[in-house]
Amino acid sequence: MLELATMNEWWRLNARYPEFRKPSHAMLKDFGYMKLMDLVDEVRPSRLLEFGHGFNSTLLARCQDRCEVFALDDYQGLPYFPPLEDWEQMYDEYIRKPCPNATLVRGLLGAENPLPQLEPETFDLIVSVSVLEELPREAFDPVVSHAARLLAPGGLFAGTFDVMLKWPNSINPLVQAIRNAGLELETPEPNRLAADFNELLIESPSTVMITYQMAEGDARKFNGHWSSAWFVARKPA
Repeated sequence: MLELATMNEWWRLNARYPEFRKPSHAMLKDFGYMKLMDLVDEVRPSRLLEFGHGFNSTLLARCQDRCEVFALDDYQGLPYFPPLEDWEQMYDEYIRKPCPNATLVRGLLGAENPLPQLEPETFDLIVSVSVLEELPREAFDPVVSHAARLLAPGGLFAGTFDVMLKWPNSINPLVQAIRNAGLELETPEPNRLAADFNELLIESPSTVMITYQMAEGDARKFNGHWSSAWFVARKPA
């Protein structure tokens, strides 16, 4: 499954999860977490891993008493994150304290360092929200292959990949990495990953310029509208 986020789908989801029916400076993150909550409610995994969660405990806190939950992330010096010392304090406040029953692992998918806490072929669901688009293309294969090794047969690799609407095919390398890893993804042809612009869910342009383009300085120009693609891939049983 591969589809662009729409306002109608956002509206359907926040009827089920009304805490998201409000103005937000991170609409694409909200959409991704609602989609994952919907998927978790449907498939009821026994063992779940979220990677690249940053300071967002939405899914971890919700699921930590329903199944065995693991969280994988590490400091990466991104321009919109604080220095390491402040990052550690915020991680304590926003992740460790609200998620006492989750297993928190420091590290990154696809990295060379071993992660003994994450056993191969044991996870029913591995997820991320608005994370993979930040990786260089050469990282897609090792990250997705690592996820595939961790998945149990029949397990799902799912999440959102944010796309700039003038370059929707930027998701194609991820699609190829998913297939290279032996995961099954039902998807339209890449050039059909499109929808009526009037129906799309897009990130606030001011949020994009202030937050996500901050490394460009005051001379920055708006790069274009962002939406998000929802994907679900399955490891063959």
